Amino acid sequence: MVESFNNNKRIKKNVLKKHHFSTIFELKEKPIDFINEYNHKTRLKSLNYKTPKEFLKENKGLEVKYI
Repeated sequence: MVESFNNNKRIKKNVLKKHHFSTIFELKEKPIDFINEYNHKTRLKSLNYKTPKEFLKENKGLEVKYI
């Protein structure tokens, strides 16, 4: 995640503990889907209700792409 990539607790709580994975492919796909959703669609109070993508573009001139 752009805003807090080292915070693995969020991925564990929202992905790994909520899903039963049948294959390695599913295990790889779900965290990537979560990170993309978080970076591009989740509005955060700490970023003045902007997505991490919007915040970085407006404040740092950086472009965030999908994984």
